[in-house]
Amino acid sequence: MLSSDEFRLQRHMEIWKEQNKLIKRVIILTLIFGFLILTRIIVPFNENTQELTKPIIKYKEDKNTLEAQNKIWKQLEDTFNSVQTIVRERPWEKEKDELIKKFQEIQPDEDPQEFANATIGSIAEQIRNDIIAPLKSVHQKDLNAAEMFPELSIELDNLESFIYRWEIDHIDVNWYATIYRKDETMRELTRSINSKMRSFSALIKRKLDIISKEIDNRNGQIKDIESRIDQANAYLKTVLDEFFPKWVKVILSLEQLIQLYSLILIVVLLYVFWLIIALSRHYSYIGEKIKINHQDKTDFSTSSIWTFGGKTQSAAILTYILYILFIISIWILFENGLSLLDGWLKVADTDKIFMNIAILQALKWIGRIVFLVSIFAVLLNQRIKIFKMMS
Repeated sequence: MLSSDEFRLQRHMEIWKEQNKLIKRVIILTLIFGFLILTRIIVPFNENTQELTKPIIKYKEDKNTLEAQNKIWKQLEDTFNSVQTIVRERPWEKEKDELIKKFQEIQPDEDPQEFANATIGSIAEQIRNDIIAPLKSVHQKDLNAAEMFPELSIELDNLESFIYRWEIDHIDVNWYATIYRKDETMRELTRSINSKMRSFSALIKRKLDIISKEIDNRNGQIKDIESRIDQANAYLKTVLDEFFPKWVKVILSLEQLIQLYSLILIVVLLYVFWLIIALSRHYSYIGEKIKINHQDKTDFSTSSIWTFGGKTQSAAILTYILYILFIISIWILFENGLSLLDGWLKVADTDKIFMNIAILQALKWIGRIVFLVSIFAVLLNQRIKIFKMMS
């Protein structure tokens, strides 16, 4: 039956052997899988995303611009329909009728031309306020509307110019001498305004049709590229199947993998350092119990390549070099992973993002600090002080 000390020594030796195997597997598999995942999954995934998503961003921006324009034209259409109601009511006819009544009550000392001029001015102002102003208000809501809709600006300018000319042409002019001439003047005004309204209606309909077709075109382009992205990602998922068991694929998508890749590398590095400390602690206990001397340390079989201590200086240097190469290799994979993630975050679908640029920057500097501290810890461990502090 084993004594308590013998049992503890046996357990330390068993655990030390198992952890030697474990740390070797972790380091080798991390380097192999880290490199393969980066080069065969993340890099192609990022390239596909960059190549295909940039056009989507442009198409979506175009679509948003078109939808904003469509909204303005729809508002203009609604306003135009309201204005059309006013045009159909022909309020200038009421002004003419009121002028006729005034002429029936006119006094000998009153000038009929003044009444006629006032009527013309009232009609012109009414058209400006009730027809032109509502249409211009829609046009002026957007500061870039004049550049976006030059045809609309031209139509509004033509309508304003027409009313201005009409008012000038009928001031101090005897258009009111007979009821027929009054009626004919108002009929001509109605015909002219109706002609302008038809021109407006045709313009609005034409622009809405064009914008609608452009929006449908952009939607088709976006759908086509999204389909190509899905096809590319489907291939990458088959590649992903080669690396991970099914239960991992259920909880880890491509989008999640590219966001977690660098963080996983840091976690693996910290786990490796925990194993290094554990190996040193177990070997320190074994060395004390079996009293390893200087001559024993010259034998490579006394210790292991993954354990600090219990070996000659040349063997210890080899251990340091292996760990430093591992840290540097992981660091290179980490930096490349973050660089690809940075590019992907700028173009990725926001619905698939749980990491932002601020978190990315924090992770970058935390990772760099961890790698630097890890390298210094290995270099400063030359005299194997770390396991003594932990024991």
